[in-house]
Amino acid sequence: MKPSAFDKVIGYESVKNELKLLCDCWKNSGKYERLGGKPPRGLLLCGDPGVGKTLFAACLIEECGLPSVTVRKDRSNGAFLDELRAAFDEAKAKAPAVLLLDDLDKFTNDSSEGHKDANEYVAVQTGMDATADSGVFVVATVNARWKLPDSLVRAGRFDVEIELKTPSLDDTEKIIRHYLSGKGFDLESADLREFAGIMVENSCADVESVVNRAAVYAVYDGRDSVTRDDLIRACLRKFFNAPDDEDHYTPETRARIAYHEAGHAVTADILEPGSVNLISIKATDGFVGGTVSYRKHPDYTHRLLYQENRILALLAGMAATELLFGEPDLGSRLDVHRAKFIVARFRDDFSVYGFANAVDPNTPEGVRPDAHRRLTEELESYYRRTKRIVAENRRYLDAVAKALLEKETLLGCDLARIRQTVKG
Repeated sequence: MKPSAFDKVIGYESVKNELKLLCDCWKNSGKYERLGGKPPRGLLLCGDPGVGKTLFAACLIEECGLPSVTVRKDRSNGAFLDELRAAFDEAKAKAPAVLLLDDLDKFTNDSSEGHKDANEYVAVQTGMDATADSGVFVVATVNARWKLPDSLVRAGRFDVEIELKTPSLDDTEKIIRHYLSGKGFDLESADLREFAGIMVENSCADVESVVNRAAVYAVYDGRDSVTRDDLIRACLRKFFNAPDDEDHYTPETRARIAYHEAGHAVTADILEPGSVNLISIKATDGFVGGTVSYRKHPDYTHRLLYQENRILALLAGMAATELLFGEPDLGSRLDVHRAKFIVARFRDDFSVYGFANAVDPNTPEGVRPDAHRRLTEELESYYRRTKRIVAENRRYLDAVAKALLEKETLLGCDLARIRQTVKG
């Protein structure tokens, strides 16, 4: 089978299939016209920076094999308008051809409310209308979809719109493996699932950046291969802003942080085995404290159970510290805030505690005292459950805290070994 240009893209199978269909429409429009089908005029690729919009556009153009013209704004407004008009004329002369408008939402620098009437967008609309039915197919990449005028992105101009999201867990693992190849990493015996769990919901560019940083660490230390520790260090630096140098905590503070993070990890692992990717006591984001990276259950957004598990895990750092040191944990402010946010959503967005308790902030009554009381009562109930889980798994908690004090950072596989040792 002939290699496809889309083979350059790792994962994103559903997107690639849709683009292959579009490509066939553009290359073989005649066979679709037998049933009155018209090839789509334009394709809009939307998504955050770094997810691969320009790469997909380039692969589509290569797969089509049609002549192409590319426009990126790199000139002042007047000169750029002339370039835009010339690009449509050139594409029409080469038709059938593909015109790529890269970063279309950056064609205008106007940030006012009237930016949707900017001359650049008017020029694109005019160009698309002038080349209608002439075999000019337009592909545009966009970061901020909301900046574009509705008249530009309506059907008849951009008939196909694809939102490119961050890679899935499976695709993230494949991307990590791809970027690690040739870097001496032991890909055969390594379990990259945990690293994928840490990096998921980040762009392909972010993943590449982490692996590159890991390679930099290896070379700087005089080694010929990237190790697991290099990847851990790079993940902590990239996603949790942990400093590369040693943290200077007092022994008591280190112990408190270790038990706090161990409380989070142990509770999450008890409720959903294998859900912890990474646990560390290195300072993050400028705060005195560590971090725990969780892997969301696939049904997290659809099941109350898994969101309740997140509440219990969030409150577990405070519960573990209180259990060990007998006083309130002053490092739990953000944890409590996040837990309270989830409980408030239960109350107001999902009416979990009954319609009468739900609060609509837009009503004249505002937030009722009894509704606030219900929220705090539910939080107290979750906290009691959390303390029971922590107390019942004290040996596991102690073992994880001890390992953190020795190694600073653990992966999920380390946590699994500790749990098995405690059970044995």
